[in-house]
Amino acid sequence: MASADLESINYRLNIQGEIKQGDEQYRDLILKTMIRLPDDVREKILDEALFIIATPSVNGTIFDLIAVESLTLHCILLNFSSMGRFGDSKKMDVIAHEIAHVILGHGTISTPQQKKEADDLSQSWGFKRAYLEST
Repeated sequence: MASADLESINYRLNIQGEIKQGDEQYRDLILKTMIRLPDDVREKILDEALFIIATPSVNGTIFDLIAVESLTLHCILLNFSSMGRFGDSKKMDVIAHEIAHVILGHGTISTPQQKKEADDLSQSWGFKRAYLEST
């Protein structure tokens, strides 16, 4: 992608999860985060990652799909209901942090050191630290 634009990122973005009317801001936050990423990172995520939006109404069929998709894609689970009190900027910091885990090759359960590494990397992209205080 020579130059990043929201339309081309939106077209390629792989998101699963039930997005009801009024929840479009979740996709918009992912898009706004993606456009700020370095080109190589954005390309890797667009090619290799599946964003899963978890809402209180998520049902089993999505998780059946995830089991198949996860064989070839990195899954990034975003629980926006648990981020409800955060502003958009903080939510984007969390999204970038989770993308950093994929780029760093971290597994499903992150150690404190891996969380620090993800914060360090996402901070190098211009985002604020999502979880850990700067040391």
